[in-house]
Amino acid sequence: MKAFTDYCQTYVLGLIRPWASHTTAGPPWDDELPRPAVAESLAMSWALAIIQGLSKLLLANLLVQAFLALQEDGGVFHLLVDEYGALLPYYLLVFSTALDLIFYPVLTMVTLEFWNFLIRLFGRFLGMGEERDVAARQITTQALSSNFFLIVPIMGPFLQKFAWLFLMYVGLRERLQASRSLTAVILVTPTVIMMMFFGFAFLGLFYLIKA
Repeated sequence: MKAFTDYCQTYVLGLIRPWASHTTAGPPWDDELPRPAVAESLAMSWALAIIQGLSKLLLANLLVQAFLALQEDGGVFHLLVDEYGALLPYYLLVFSTALDLIFYPVLTMVTLEFWNFLIRLFGRFLGMGEERDVAARQITTQALSSNFFLIVPIMGPFLQKFAWLFLMYVGLRERLQASRSLTAVILVTPTVIMMMFFGFAFLGLFYLIKA
């Protein structure tokens, strides 16, 4: 139980004290707190994602029940539900949320591996040796602490994405000793790659249609 508590503590410390979390000594490691590995951070992030998903479904269900309670039998909302399947978006929300929670660990690991590859690539560019592998793992593992914001209603996903970028920024600055401009380049690289991919896909589709 103590180990679980310690991992939860370091998980949160990675969010509120990101600079200290990237040091090899000093607080918070003076008290022999364990550094969370990928497995522990992923498990805690998954638990928070489950809480966020269940909260989203609960809120959606309360809204549906509220509309049904406010409408009399034969009212507009009841008519939409009975005749036109107005609850279809709700069922799609339930289905998509279930898929998100089931495949969350797989999708998160794919995302982490992509970022690890990117960080190692830029680490080699900066002249780092084998330590770039450890640095990449620590940066991305520490950034998983951003998922703590998923428990915040409505604004949670937005805050999580902002915190992820902030923690990645701190990690890149501390572990890779990258400049501000290079750090910004690393952070926008996935977006640029995605835009290029969709751009080439659109051009290919356009070419096939014109042909």
